[in-house]
Amino acid sequence: MSVPLALLTRTVMLRFGAFAMVPPKTGISPVDLWPEHAVLTFRAIRTLFGAFGAVVPGPGSTGLAGAFGLVCLLAAAFGFAKVVWTWRTASRAEQLLCVAIVVNLAAYLFSTMPETYSSREVAAVLPCGAVLAARACVPGRIANATRAGLALATAALVALLPLSAGAAQRPVTPTAVPLAAWLEAHGLRYGIAGYWDASAVTLQSGNRVQIRAIIGIDARFFPCYWETEPSWYNPVTA
Repeated sequence: MSVPLALLTRTVMLRFGAFAMVPPKTGISPVDLWPEHAVLTFRAIRTLFGAFGAVVPGPGSTGLAGAFGLVCLLAAAFGFAKVVWTWRTASRAEQLLCVAIVVNLAAYLFSTMPETYSSREVAAVLPCGAVLAARACVPGRIANATRAGLALATAALVALLPLSAGAAQRPVTPTAVPLAAWLEAHGLRYGIAGYWDASAVTLQSGNRVQIRAIIGIDARFFPCYWETEPSWYNPVTA
């Protein structure tokens, strides 16, 4: 039932002005690409956990933050391994979490999706791994009230520290802010740009500077495949 329901929902969304959509990547990649995809998959996992060796190094994947992310990743791996080792006695929930991780990673690794900035495609690994880590590292029952309170306080502290550290960072001014102001000040109201600049400048300017996203293929330019409206590229309706 999900297929016709999805088609109907999409038709209604388009009728009310939703963005155009790109077909999902459902193909299987050539076998000779699988080793490279395995490396990209491992890097995607490290990026999700914010561990050392993330795809996009930065304040969230270096120093203490990177070490904390690595500990979380190792805890998740330990939880996964523990369930696999005790598969017959593990709960059904733990088994399903392991299966979900394997299916998500396998679908990603053998598909045409792996690339440098596609970690979001394996996002399910993060919450599933967190649950497995908690089940492996924390006792199911803590009889002593003092120990239970201490464990709860420690868990809360560990969870809040990274959030507090992130909140204390100085805000970074997006590049779209000065760019939108400069374009508007010079009377430039319409143009084209890459994906990361187009919509950001348009939004920052309150649609007063309309920048449309394009992609370049073989020295030719085409409208971006996602998060765009076909009418934006029509000189009659634009």
